[in-house]
Amino acid sequence: MHPELTEEGLTRKAIDAFFTVYNKIGHGFLESVYVNWLKHELEKSCITVQRELPIEVTYDGIVAGHYRADLLLDEKVILEV
Repeated sequence: MHPELTEEGLTRKAIDAFFTVYNKIGHGFLESVYVNWLKHELEKSCITVQRELPIEVTYDGIVAGHYRADLLLDEKVILEV
């Protein structure tokens, strides 16, 4: 494991879940459908998943805006679909 890749295991699980979903259903569905299926696959791997989590974005201590992450995994990795 590379020291700069602190969440390599969690990232690998996310990639595996993506391929599981894609291999089962292919392409052509709306993003919201893929997000729901990914959430389901990740939770089957005992990963805590939060959907559409609001995140405050700051720069130099100033709130620059707000962002909604598609999925947040174990409060560590943001997954955009």
